[in-house]
Amino acid sequence: MNKKIVIIGTSCSGKTTLSKQIAVKLKIQHHELDNYFWSNNWISIPEKEFIALVQEILNNNSNWVICGNYSNVRKALWDKSTDIIWLDYPFYLVFFRAIKRSIIRIYKKEKVCNNNIESFQKTFLSKDSIILWVLKTYFQRKKEYRKLLSQVKEKNIFILKNQKVQMNS
Repeated sequence: MNKKIVIIGTSCSGKTTLSKQIAVKLKIQHHELDNYFWSNNWISIPEKEFIALVQEILNNNSNWVICGNYSNVRKALWDKSTDIIWLDYPFYLVFFRAIKRSIIRIYKKEKVCNNNIESFQKTFLSKDSIILWVLKTYFQRKKEYRKLLSQVKEKNIFILKNQKVQMNS
């Protein structure tokens, strides 16, 4: 049985964490779209190249879990998926995670999104701040996903409202 799972949610909702857990549990490949989208120094790759990379994953793998919110590949992902999981968590939780995660990543100099490193300047003092991004997109994404998912047919759709879901052995 093929499992092709897409995990969506606002930035900092926990898509990567959940997708990694599912991949381990089901013994399938995990793909984080941010790793394909971002190049060195937070420069996005050309759109056609990104779409081609995602299409290659879809064409060459029978089982996968993919996390990310890129509208330019949404139709292809959703069409090929068997399951869509929406992490529809409350704003206070997502915003808290954004701040906490950013501080930890800055302090530890953790590599993220294809080996990029978050900086204090970029995270807290820039127009490209992930904190600002969460503020600007959270409610928009919530409205958008509710509408888009209401139109999806013949897929298993899971809407998680809290993080208390456990994967049993």
